[in-house]
Amino acid sequence: MKPHPSKLFLAALAAVLLAVPAAAPALADDSVSGTASAAGPDIIKINGQSIVLLGIDAPEANQPCHDNGKDWGCADTAFAVLDQTVKQGTVTCQLSGAPDPFGKRGGLCTVNGKDVGDELIKQGLAVAYPHDPESKNYLADQKVAKAAKLGLWADGVSFDMPWVWRGMHNHTPFK
Repeated sequence: MKPHPSKLFLAALAAVLLAVPAAAPALADDSVSGTASAAGPDIIKINGQSIVLLGIDAPEANQPCHDNGKDWGCADTAFAVLDQTVKQGTVTCQLSGAPDPFGKRGGLCTVNGKDVGDELIKQGLAVAYPHDPESKNYLADQKVAKAAKLGLWADGVSFDMPWVWRGMHNHTPFK
């Protein structure tokens, strides 16, 4: 007895649906390695892929910071330090989630065994981003940078938290 055509269709549909979930995790959680460069104060680029460093948030490129009342290019400083950090060797990023509307993915990245985001935190050039569960990785080093009064935490420095500044200037935060 031949199976009814609707049963064949359902069997084919089930096979397709079972294959889709297997493909989704590869996109949602994979890695990329290579030569990197800074593409923003907390964004790097590897092999054409833009990656936002998870768990941290650095001042935006046009966000003002002040040092004893004078303008300080805090985002430019973070960008330069990030670029120097990723140029120390091959960078590997564990990517998470689907690309945002601009094609960026979130990632935890290392170079020579060092956490790239943590290097910015340790120098006081980025803050732990409380809207990201990965921020817990950076709270201890942020506390040390604050106590040492480094970067954004230095005496006389004033700035808005980057997510607050973005909210006031209609920027969409990366999540």
